[in-house]
Amino acid sequence: MARLAGDGDEPKLDWSPPEPWRDGFQRSNRQTRGPGPANRRSTSTGSMEEISRQRDNLRALSDKLDRVLESLLAARS
Repeated sequence: MARLAGDGDEPKLDWSPPEPWRDGFQRSNRQTRGPGPANRRSTSTGSMEEISRQRDNLRALSDKLDRVLESLLAARS
């Protein structure tokens, strides 16, 4: 467990937030922002088959999560 600085002889915790340019997610988000439409992502680039496949995958995942939640709730009671 972390202690506050000044609680005995423990050294204080040395923590600083990560540098934003080292975080790939933030970097990729910055690349999609901008004034022009060329910098905006669009779902029109995906085929209808791909969109349908992704939708089916999300439904299957949602069903699995529902079953897991139901089993956890049943085990709790």
